Amino acid sequence: MPKYSFKYIDSDTPYSFEGEGRDLFPLRGDEYGMTTPQILETESGYEMVYSIRSVSDGYRMGLAVSDDGINFERKDEWIDIKRPDDEFDSEMICYGKLFKNKDRTYLFYSVNHFGMDGIGLAEYEG
Repeated sequence: MPKYSFKYIDSDTPYSFEGEGRDLFPLRGDEYGMTTPQILETESGYEMVYSIRSVSDGYRMGLAVSDDGINFERKDEWIDIKRPDDEFDSEMICYGKLFKNKDRTYLFYSVNHFGMDGIGLAEYEG
């Protein structure tokens, strides 16, 4: 099974990247993939939301924070979207995108069957 996560690399041009890059943060446990990152600048630094694939938990959302936009620390537990049994998002919560409107922050995400069952919406309550 292929494994993939996020890497960081510097370049002087958007057309050429030399080297392998470095991992932003490692996979945990039986995770085997991270995808669709979105980085937003906040008042206290940067936040990244992303999708995580694991053997035991399928698709779910993750979150990482950074002071400088380069060195991130995972805080996946901060995204606490419940997956109730027999609901449209009981199997998958993935490919999320944050949207901020005035003082509110929303997360739109794909649900079961890669979004075939619909799109979910969560509002940050903090």
